Amino acid sequence: MKIYIAAGLSYAKHVEELGEKIEKLGHVIINSWQLIWEKQQEGPLGAYQDLAEIDRADCCIFLTCSKSSSGGRYIEQGYALNTKRSGEDIRLIICGPKENCFGEMADFEHFINEKEMLNVFEQERSERKI
Repeated sequence: MKIYIAAGLSYAKHVEELGEKIEKLGHVIINSWQLIWEKQQEGPLGAYQDLAEIDRADCCIFLTCSKSSSGGRYIEQGYALNTKRSGEDIRLIICGPKENCFGEMADFEHFINEKEMLNVFEQERSERKI
């Protein structure tokens, strides 16, 4: 499964570490914002790249344990929700606290923390091997 992870900019290093754990479970992390956001200049190029990566994703994970300083995670979440509602087969996951009424929607799976989410990914991997 191709996965896009969205989080606050201050969480970039943690996103890299979480991505490595998810890749060990057989998935591919496709988000690149955490690698290049410091190098980006003002302008829309980073936004276009993020949306293109969401378009390629089979799953989007929204880490809500980190505050969004730019609001970008909320835009990404809305974009991914619209993608799903438009008929695309995309899995949407909120990992951490539900921040608003949108997190209550049935379109989103919810995990209290990363450990719970990783345990489900591990269980799904085991089921695929059977």
